Amino acid sequence: MNSSLSVVIVEDEELGRKAFTDLIVQNAPGLNIVAYGTDVESGVKAIMDHRPDIVFLDINLGSRSGFDIIRQLPDRNFSLVITSAYEDYALEAFELEAIHYLLKPVSKEDLLNTIKRIRSRIGNTVESNWASISKAIEAPARNKIAVPSAKGLVFISIDQLLRCEAEGAYTKLILKTATPVLTTRNLGEYEKILLPAMSFLRVHNSVIINLKEVVRYIRGEGGQAVMTDGVTIDISRRKKTEFIEWMEKI
Repeated sequence: MNSSLSVVIVEDEELGRKAFTDLIVQNAPGLNIVAYGTDVESGVKAIMDHRPDIVFLDINLGSRSGFDIIRQLPDRNFSLVITSAYEDYALEAFELEAIHYLLKPVSKEDLLNTIKRIRSRIGNTVESNWASISKAIEAPARNKIAVPSAKGLVFISIDQLLRCEAEGAYTKLILKTATPVLTTRNLGEYEKILLPAMSFLRVHNSVIINLKEVVRYIRGEGGQAVMTDGVTIDISRRKKTEFIEWMEKI
């Protein structure tokens, strides 16, 4: 009989935690859930306190990223499984042979296949897995996102992206050195993909900007950001403080 593997689940949505817990309890009796994390701080604490065999880590944790948890851990003696509602992270951050990646909603088959892979590799490749993860998060400028368009997928380097502008139910991506790309994904979905930790922020209902491409801030009720292409973007009053805080970190 296979020995039990301890598990920490980091997921900020209550329904998501319950659904994933039920999936494990009903289909993977060899896994023992020892703790949950709901944000970066509680995720780090749960992993440090329990030293699990497996961590199921959601990438989107409110305004922060699951990658922030990775950066704060002094050692990583566990198998890491990324969970996300979007394929983009698999394409832009990791080689699939280096770590495990589950697309939400997670199916029974995908979960069991992942557990099988972990059991066959546990103890042998954790360190090499972590080297791949660390390399990926230390070099975000080389990452790409897969952008759905009317004709298929367009792969765009994040460092080429100036901003995302809402176009009804669609989004227009404004690039540095290419014509804009109209994508079938709405702006709210890009807000979950392009996190502040990656230097992107939704500063208004209709736009997400690349903070690294801001050259000047004009004071006002919310203020305005002047981009490297000369375009001036309005910042909503409720986003002003967050915008300034993130700009000070870049």
